[in-house]
Amino acid sequence: MSSMSCCASPVPAPYCSPQALPHSRRPPSHAGQSLVPGCTLPEPSEEVLGAAVNGKLYGFSGLGPGFRPRALVYEYDPASNAWAKKKPMRLNSHHVAFVGLNNKIYAFGGFVLPEAGPPAWNPIDNAWEYDPATDEWKALAPLPTKRGAAAAAVANGKIYVTGGANSIAGVTENGIHPTRPHNVLTTVEEYDPATNTWRSVRSMLVRTQSPCDRKRRRQALYDRRPYRVGLHHRRRQQYRPRRDVRSGHQSVDRA
Repeated sequence: MSSMSCCASPVPAPYCSPQALPHSRRPPSHAGQSLVPGCTLPEPSEEVLGAAVNGKLYGFSGLGPGFRPRALVYEYDPASNAWAKKKPMRLNSHHVAFVGLNNKIYAFGGFVLPEAGPPAWNPIDNAWEYDPATDEWKALAPLPTKRGAAAAAVANGKIYVTGGANSIAGVTENGIHPTRPHNVLTTVEEYDPATNTWRSVRSMLVRTQSPCDRKRRRQALYDRRPYRVGLHHRRRQQYRPRRDVRSGHQSVDRA
């Protein structure tokens, strides 16, 4: 694959060198830390999703006008401050849940355009393993529940896919639309990469996600337990995989 350096891309040269930025355009420091502008993504897009493995960051998907997914795959190397374009995603989809594990990146669910009719978001159950070393995608056992806009996190060698959205039962609309009613899920499913199998585990305590509110929730791993934070609901949920127990806590701060 071709490597695309920042300064070779059609972005302003100042963004390629943080030291060259005028002082007024440098981000402020907070508590001894500062944000340093990096190389701009070569192709502007919204809804680009990220995962990190082997010291590199990968940007996936993207969404264009008319809800058209873009299947972008870019690799960012912080050491060289450069992007490299990779092969496109095997399935052109958006709002996919990505997570890194054992030098691979896993992708679950998402939305695609309907085969016919007006633009909308069709939830899918596809699961993929992406190998950055070979730039290849491999299909995995599908998600038990079709959904998009879910979140994924790793704990004890397993992957947990939580939440997301799909169609409301009985609705004949062709796919879902982010500005119309849709089914927001509390579903949690566990994937074992060693056996390529799924199992359902205890659901979330509260719905914290919808496709049009993706920026308001995050899932992460701490002390080998997945945490999911819904900023809109000001609630934090903790899942204990070994006991299949979930606890919820009110959050007093809004990030």
